[in-house]
Amino acid sequence: MNPVQTQKALRARFVAQFGADPLFEISAPGRVNLIGEHIDYTGGLVMPMTIQLETRALMRPNQRSEIRVFSERFSEHVVVRPHEVSRTLKGHWSDFVKGYALVSCHRQIGAGFDLYVTSNLEMGGLSSSASFLAVIALANRIQTQEEASALSLDDTERLAIALQCQQVENEWIGVPCGIMDPSSILLGGIRQLDCQTLKSTLLPKLSDDIALVLMDTKVPRTLASSAYKERVRQLHAIAEMGESIGQRRLRHLATLSDDQVSALMAALTDDTLKRRLRHVSTEQRRVLRAAEALRQSDYLTLGDLMNQSHASLRDDYEVSCEALDWITAASREAPGSLGARLTGAGFGGAAIALVHSGALEAHNDSVREAFAHHSGYEPELVTLRTGSRAEALRLDPN
Repeated sequence: MNPVQTQKALRARFVAQFGADPLFEISAPGRVNLIGEHIDYTGGLVMPMTIQLETRALMRPNQRSEIRVFSERFSEHVVVRPHEVSRTLKGHWSDFVKGYALVSCHRQIGAGFDLYVTSNLEMGGLSSSASFLAVIALANRIQTQEEASALSLDDTERLAIALQCQQVENEWIGVPCGIMDPSSILLGGIRQLDCQTLKSTLLPKLSDDIALVLMDTKVPRTLASSAYKERVRQLHAIAEMGESIGQRRLRHLATLSDDQVSALMAALTDDTLKRRLRHVSTEQRRVLRAAEALRQSDYLTLGDLMNQSHASLRDDYEVSCEALDWITAASREAPGSLGARLTGAGFGGAAIALVHSGALEAHNDSVREAFAHHSGYEPELVTLRTGSRAEALRLDPN
């Protein structure tokens, strides 16, 4: 279905749901992280890439004191009244809507909106929740700010919105995530992002003869949330040890010098904490090398760094799982392979593979066969393209 037909169909569904024509279209891409995993919340460098898969929504101000949202993914309609929002979590997707109303201080009378949301970000590791939050944030800005400002955001304004989205995840949803997901979705493209300073550098897109394949293991990430929180606690323990031996400014472990890392390694007596620190330190350096490799179109080096990253996530940070190890190993042994690593929180979900485009079909056939031999079922493989950034636009009345 082409974009015009898709928008036309969405308009009809919006009208059927809310009884009026939409005035705005909002889109927010998903993202994968090429390298730099689990160091965004330590102030490290990451290298996210927005993709062509996205959350899309149609929106209309409703002059009510309520936000009405219909989600196609969940086939549900919710009503949120911003002036009645409390901090009571329901474990429901509407918590994201309530959380953004809270952190954005949306309390205006008669400043609600109707939103019809659809998405093709069903696979794991694509940051669908951050994409959905970006849509909510842009809809809220259209309603509460001047329209012209909401439709032409500069990078500073986009980063301010990203920080609000992170605050929703941290303080409302209860996930101690970093700034990578919302900022990459709002800024777009492939970027080297400094999660401490929020400075980002736009990097070249992958060349046409290189493909990025998302490999979904279909394994639910059931342990990811609890393990994520445990890793954050472990990094806090490392920082406390560093401060006890006289080191300072250890909130951002990824930015420690080699000498600081060596001193801290010597002070740590727990082997698990040593491995956690080693991953943070080495992954930071891999991002720097990967960015330079991308600038030079050195895909052999980029692929090798992806392999190193997966090994570190598997052995030092311990966030991989059997299925992710199977599928990345299958990719490395397949025709045209340059490198493969898990992406996202780990413990299931997806991995990514860097592949020569000319061997893409043979690579994917080989991965499916090898993974099915271990698991008994075939994975889902999708070729990704570099996406744009979250945007809102006024619809043509015709």
